[in-house]
Amino acid sequence: MAALSDLGATVDAYRARFSLRYRNNRAPSRYLIQRMLDGEVVCDFVVEVSPHCGTRMRIAQSV
Repeated sequence: MAALSDLGATVDAYRARFSLRYRNNRAPSRYLIQRMLDGEVVCDFVVEVSPHCGTRMRIAQSV
């Protein structure tokens, strides 16, 4: 990822580019970004983000 715009312009574009897993290897039923856009308070999650191109990275997201 070279620029913030590589994340995607919409939630659907983000979903098309990345898959997320919780630390217990479970896929979320709804992506955190969608939950936040829906007004839900989301805090202290650790998720593994995997671009569909295959590179794996781990991020800690605290909102």
